[in-house]
Amino acid sequence: MVVHLLGKEHLEGVSKSSGKPYSFDKVYVAFSQPHVDGQAVRDLMIPSNFDFSRLVVGQHYNFDFDMTGRLVGVSAAKV
Repeated sequence: MVVHLLGKEHLEGVSKSSGKPYSFDKVYVAFSQPHVDGQAVRDLMIPSNFDFSRLVVGQHYNFDFDMTGRLVGVSAAKV
């Protein structure tokens, strides 16, 4: 799926319920979707093994997902 990267953030802290530390990356993307006038938007968790710093806000990327909807690959897209 080709997406336009609108934003990204790194979140970390300590869970209030479990007391365990957490650290993860999230991106905000826009993409074309049938029956949507304009573009659809979504936030996605980035796997910990992916180099989050490579993503540049404003650029377009190919996001590849597995059968369960988990993000498994990211590459630069030609638009």
